[in-house]
Amino acid sequence: MNSIELKQKIISAFKRDNIEKIIIFGSRAKGTDDSYSDIDLIIILNTNKRFLDRLKELYQLWSVPIAIDILAYTPDEFNQMLSEKNPLIEKAVEEGEVLYEKPVA
Repeated sequence: MNSIELKQKIISAFKRDNIEKIIIFGSRAKGTDDSYSDIDLIIILNTNKRFLDRLKELYQLWSVPIAIDILAYTPDEFNQMLSEKNPLIEKAVEEGEVLYEKPVA
């Protein structure tokens, strides 16, 4: 599966009404991945669910046989981490690629 096909699979798997943004980061975003590389995603979503419950729900949507790591934040959580200069979030934003962003109504 090439990079474009993989990105389409990610969008198809996770795009839901409550999803605001999907960011791929790490080696798959930088183009330095190999056959053993996992997929690193930040998914920003509107939810009242606890962090672990969000993850459980999102992991259940993924059926492609490639390892995936998901971080799932509400918009407020994500923006707070950005304002606090969280190194992981900053790096993901700088080096990552936005695969999906909900259109502004």
